[in-house]
Amino acid sequence: MSTSTGTESPEMQIGEMIHVFLGMVLQDRCPFCTDPDDPESYTTYEGAKNSSKKLRTIMNDPSCLTAEQGGARPKDGTKGKQSIDDTNTSPNPIYRDDTTQYPGLSAPIGAYGNEAHHSISGNECMKGEPIEDVIKNKNGEYEGETGYSINNAANGVYLPSWSRARWGSGRPDGTWGDLSDGLKYDIMKAAMRSGAGQAHIGSHDGKTTAKHPQSYPNHVKTKLSEITDRIASMRLECPEAKDKDPWPVPYGVNQWLDDLSRGISAHLKGHPRSWKYFVSQYAADYHGEVCRHGTIGQLLPDNWPPL
Repeated sequence: MSTSTGTESPEMQIGEMIHVFLGMVLQDRCPFCTDPDDPESYTTYEGAKNSSKKLRTIMNDPSCLTAEQGGARPKDGTKGKQSIDDTNTSPNPIYRDDTTQYPGLSAPIGAYGNEAHHSISGNECMKGEPIEDVIKNKNGEYEGETGYSINNAANGVYLPSWSRARWGSGRPDGTWGDLSDGLKYDIMKAAMRSGAGQAHIGSHDGKTTAKHPQSYPNHVKTKLSEITDRIASMRLECPEAKDKDPWPVPYGVNQWLDDLSRGISAHLKGHPRSWKYFVSQYAADYHGEVCRHGTIGQLLPDNWPPL
């Protein structure tokens, strides 16, 4: 039997879309007016501080954010602060296939592994970008750091990968690296086809198709630049900020970054026909097989006909 626990229900997908839409509306609000009188000082965990282990821990229990990331700005719903994130429990498994017998393997794949992926990737997307000058206050232009954490639960999404329990030295079928590229693709294609999301294996840079030439990191960096530009524009308009030196801390940017993360997560978990940027070569290749962008077929619902 092949099963997936990675596919979101229509209700969840609609809820995510509403959340992203509301986030877009909230980005019209001034980031400096979120909590201008907050007396605390915070520590930002920028891109280079990314940790998949920390991310998974915080996704499973968002209340432990400040315990795991000391000095980060709390997300507890108190005055001026973000609400606590929803718990996002590690899927066990994200997908399993107990029936397909692949040539040369001793048994069906069984349970697939999953990766806790940073939607805004720390090293490949955020590290060294101008947004870090804002949230980390690198140039001393603001009264302090925003306390954002690259490992906060809103920046995480679970994506399918190969299982470390299934593949490894001494295992009946050897290591994942022993498999041919074609077999690896067929195995990961099954999970992507099921709705578990884009396969998460390898680097994220440079994975494009002819119809979608912008890479995942470049897409995210463009969005981060838009956020940075918006902060600079609002800084000149805000009565709380424009006449102050240094400027107040733009705490509202933390929510903007979370809204961006949620939009990316929804994309990576969306229907394979809808993808326009890719976390892996496996995802780019599979979308290339099913892509209907630029054709009459794009007028049909993504899920029809079934993959």
